[in-house]
Amino acid sequence: MGQIYIQGILLGFAYVAPIGIQNIFIINRALTADLRRALTAAVSVTFFDILLSSACFFGVGNVLYLYPQAGHIILGAGSCFIIFIAVSLLRARDIPAADSRLSSGKKTVVTAFLVTWVNPQALIDGTMLLGAFRASFPGDAGLAFMGGVLSASVFWFFGITAAVRFFGNFITPRLLRLLNIACGLVILFYGIRLAVLFVQSVFFP
Repeated sequence: MGQIYIQGILLGFAYVAPIGIQNIFIINRALTADLRRALTAAVSVTFFDILLSSACFFGVGNVLYLYPQAGHIILGAGSCFIIFIAVSLLRARDIPAADSRLSSGKKTVVTAFLVTWVNPQALIDGTMLLGAFRASFPGDAGLAFMGGVLSASVFWFFGITAAVRFFGNFITPRLLRLLNIACGLVILFYGIRLAVLFVQSVFFP
């Protein structure tokens, strides 16, 4: 079981490591909020990512297969949300204060939920990747594998938070602004791509 657990950790890192809106949210919160808010973001994203990974492994794929319209809704709503996040980053001029209402705990948790669950690519990738391994690891082996995947989420998101907090003093407001622009452009491209996929799937199946 130990070897299967290690396989789960390695796959988990491969699943969460690529740049995405979860990681950008964690990085931005760690840079602009106080330690408590940064940890709230890390805990929230980790929690929702664990729920999403478990759902993908144990059956979200079946729901999307039985109800393809649900996939269209997720793709359409998700692309709009991602484009909204991108525009917000591109329009941001000032670094929000750590004690501002924008950094409230409730907003942090809600945003963590949105960047995880209202993210079509996360649902699609998770369903295809983790759902495919479901058949390979039945019974207790599946639990050991998922234990590794979920552990990777914890290590990754808390590791990002710790690293950014440690090196945060070297990041100037101008550099943070450039980072927001770069991240905003990446997310905007990503959101537009998903919107195109939505139009193609609905109007040109």
